[in-house]
Amino acid sequence: MEIDLNHKQFHWVIENILVLNQMGFVLEEFGENVFILREAPVWIKDIDEVTFLKEFADGWLDSEKELSIDTVLERKIMSKACKKAVKANQHLTNADILYLFKELDRAEDGFTCPHGRPISIKFSINEIRRMFLRT
Repeated sequence: MEIDLNHKQFHWVIENILVLNQMGFVLEEFGENVFILREAPVWIKDIDEVTFLKEFADGWLDSEKELSIDTVLERKIMSKACKKAVKANQHLTNADILYLFKELDRAEDGFTCPHGRPISIKFSINEIRRMFLRT
């Protein structure tokens, strides 16, 4: 896949090609301000790789120079995850729900979203009874 970059993005990729490679991106220079994306990491399967790389380079260049590349990457991935998250009133099948619970069990920190908000709340049986006026 061909990636046309602006001059700043192109030089950022050149300077960070080894880091991008460690992340799973295999890029080959293909002319003036152009790369060919030969491979992309598995975790990016639901994200447009070209847009991600351009936004990643821009975010690093424009406003986050003082941050580590890992921090910038984490923020970009968290942002993408939030945009792809299940929203209120979105219909889920039983299979969807079961899949999400299995994935939640596998998560390192399955208690909050990337921004720190809780994703579940535990109620005791007495709290539930009180809510339904059964105490």
